[in-house]
Amino acid sequence: MIRRAELNDISSIVDFIKMYWNKNHIYVVDRNYFYYEFVNDNKVNFIISLDINEDIDGILGFIEYDKSADKSEIFTAMWMVRPNLRNPLVGPNLIRFLVKCDFTLNLSTLGLSSQAYSVLKMLKFQVGEMKHFYFLNPKIKHFNLIEFKEKIYVSEENLEYNSETKCEFYEYKDENEIKFIYNELKNVRPIKSFDYFKKKYLRNPYFNYYIFGIKNLASNNVVGLLIIRKIDHEGSSALRIIDFFGNHFELSNIKSCISDLLDYFNSEYIDFYQYGIEESILRLAGFKKNEYVESVIIPNYYQPFEKCNVRINFSTNISDTFYFFKGDGDQDRPNLILK
Repeated sequence: MIRRAELNDISSIVDFIKMYWNKNHIYVVDRNYFYYEFVNDNKVNFIISLDINEDIDGILGFIEYDKSADKSEIFTAMWMVRPNLRNPLVGPNLIRFLVKCDFTLNLSTLGLSSQAYSVLKMLKFQVGEMKHFYFLNPKIKHFNLIEFKEKIYVSEENLEYNSETKCEFYEYKDENEIKFIYNELKNVRPIKSFDYFKKKYLRNPYFNYYIFGIKNLASNNVVGLLIIRKIDHEGSSALRIIDFFGNHFELSNIKSCISDLLDYFNSEYIDFYQYGIEESILRLAGFKKNEYVESVIIPNYYQPFEKCNVRINFSTNISDTFYFFKGDGDQDRPNLILK
């Protein structure tokens, strides 16, 4: 039997995660965070499969991007079945059930195991890989977080830009200001409501996000919002672009702004996992693509820290043009409770 979970199923779901996933998982050790992520208006955002004894043998969590709409963009999270199940269809059937739910507009997943990748491809989902870009701080000579053989040198000449394309970053903290700008920007798929934006980026219980507006000084308009998170590790720091809203063509003008931002925070680098934005635009912005070679390592895992390259796969049934970022799904969430 497969059905949507109810409030009285939460303890069983958490026990399932504890037993078959990780006893120290953030959803196990912090029940409040589980509620923050998966409970809206007393509705639990999990699909569960039950065996003949009504014990859970599979779970599929999901995140709604617009819970006020009749149908919402959905990203999955925590998709798992009990090991050594005789029925190989439990996992695929959880996906099929969620696709057919009357509140599901489109269904996507970020961060796939090789097995999940194969299953979703078999279910006719479009599958692919996020592109990873990075921009090194030109003023830092010794790097602790990343590993490479040749430093990317950004000259002062290359950082200049003319008045027609000049832009500046402005940090926004006022919720009403951010909401006004957000509603003025073009929303692309997957469509994210401001309620989702507010919950994830303005009221996150664990992470502090910086909201930077990209202001085109020629038009005097804010043409985009960058969501950035700073990560500290053993005396060094990195910046990560977690999400972007607005006209992605304007990103080609932000090279000098990114360099200034790295200088301001004294961070080693800034990185950007994304899918959908043309590589040429990001190269104009000063970013270099991570080719996942041994001589260049741009880490993704910081809880705990692992100095290794990480590929992030995705799946989706969105038929239109779409843009995915590191903040989609549950990719940018805490793994540990930091004291």
